Amino acid sequence: MKLRLTISAKIILGFGVLIIACLLNMWFFYNVLQKNQEQNKKFEELYDPSISNFEQLQNQVYAARLLIKNWVYIESETVTPDKLSLMDIMELKIPYLTDKLIKLSPQWPRTDQIIYNDIQILLNDSLALLYTFVSKTFNSPEAYQLKNEKVLLKPDFNKTLDRICDKINTKTTILLKNQQERSNSLKASLNATYTHTRSMILFSTIVLILIGLGISIYTIHSLIGPINYIKKILFKMGKGILPAEKLRERNDEIGEMAVALNSLVRGLKEISNFSIEIGKGNFNSNFTPLSDDDILGNSLIKMREELSNAALEEVKRKKEDEHRNWTTQGIAKFSEILRQNSSDLQELSNNIISNLVNYLGANQGGIFIVNDSSLEGITIDMTGCYAYNRQKFLKREFKPGEGLIGRCYLERETIFLTEIPKDYIKITSGMGEDNPTCLIVVPLLYNDKVFGVIEIASFNIFEQFQIDFVEKIASSIASTISVVKINIQTNKLLEQSRQQAEEMASQEEEMRQNMEELRATQEESARKEAALLKELKELKKRMEKYEL
Repeated sequence: MKLRLTISAKIILGFGVLIIACLLNMWFFYNVLQKNQEQNKKFEELYDPSISNFEQLQNQVYAARLLIKNWVYIESETVTPDKLSLMDIMELKIPYLTDKLIKLSPQWPRTDQIIYNDIQILLNDSLALLYTFVSKTFNSPEAYQLKNEKVLLKPDFNKTLDRICDKINTKTTILLKNQQERSNSLKASLNATYTHTRSMILFSTIVLILIGLGISIYTIHSLIGPINYIKKILFKMGKGILPAEKLRERNDEIGEMAVALNSLVRGLKEISNFSIEIGKGNFNSNFTPLSDDDILGNSLIKMREELSNAALEEVKRKKEDEHRNWTTQGIAKFSEILRQNSSDLQELSNNIISNLVNYLGANQGGIFIVNDSSLEGITIDMTGCYAYNRQKFLKREFKPGEGLIGRCYLERETIFLTEIPKDYIKITSGMGEDNPTCLIVVPLLYNDKVFGVIEIASFNIFEQFQIDFVEKIASSIASTISVVKINIQTNKLLEQSRQQAEEMASQEEEMRQNMEELRATQEESARKEAALLKELKELKKRMEKYEL
């Protein structure tokens, strides 16, 4: 028996086929795009950073090799720019790069992880030991005497250093080549996927057009007689034109068609408006599907949610990138500042705190350095203060445990406050004084020893990445303060030695003059004694003559 379809069934069947084809097409391309997005994400988050970090690591190891050799051959006990550069590479840059690669390594193949573990062992157990040996050995007069005697400049030392660095370079080159090959393979896969997707888009578009044309022809042919008016409406809708007027609904099958068309037109208009709002980025636009089973409407809602989440993730990623770039630039900036100041503690403190306050966008700050040479015990003295582009030369000192500065010194941990006592600190501006909104106190910790404390106040709340940044550079500042203190103490001892040498020379001259005076006195006494003896002899002769 031949199957009989009503007009409603024919329309629903035709549009159902078209909707299903659209949804299948959408589902296919969504999966393809999602896969491409995952591959692209893998490229951006794994291969590209890995390649960049391996290249930087090779450069830093090569620079470290040259600087270690220079350190051995340079006959100087002071901290030169090359020595500071080597310290920066070995203590900051190489550990920073290895930490980043450690975070990426779990996503590598097992063989690459094994090779990288070998590189870490070479860096930590071999190159670092050579660096520590050189840095500790050539920092005393005895060490330079040994070096002049050619004790430490044997070919074995250079061969050992070159062998270690060559091993690191060879293994790094292998990993870099592996990452580049995987990156190129992924790029080729993406290009092939893009080409395939482009072909599928063209093919699916043609198929959808053919399906739409077939449905339109079938519908027109089925309704050409009884529904001439509706035919015109459908013809316009086939061109994407929605009727401005509501179709008249009748109590028959054509009326049911009118009801369905009116509902469809209304839904399409809402979908159109909703799509326009989404295109404008208005993800809060209201939209209600025609029913719980409205596939297209629910898909649009789901698409809105996914686009909204993607937009939020993009904003979050950009913000994280900005924070990361800000931190990297700040570390480079303060590394340069610390390299330029190695003798004057006051100038170093003022330079650090002024640049740090301005870089953080804060309002006021101070740097306190531990003074362990006072007869009254340890104190934490302010050596630099900065507020609103004015340096404030204030005399302030704290004892361990006294106030937030002394507490930070003892606890050796960062203190972050957003509720500050009214009488603790004031921020002075052109409009007067006011309490800060937040306060951060960070210990200057290096080699498990606190060299000072930094205190920064601001009207704005510090974000976590800013606090992390201050804590990162605090160790470098403490290291520089340690070096500056050593330089100051060395200069002081040299000055004392010079003064003592001058005093000894003066005392020797004075003793020589005293000896000459004593010799002259002895000669005069001898002359007087001889004259007296002569007079006594004459007197004795006279007395003998007188007796006779």
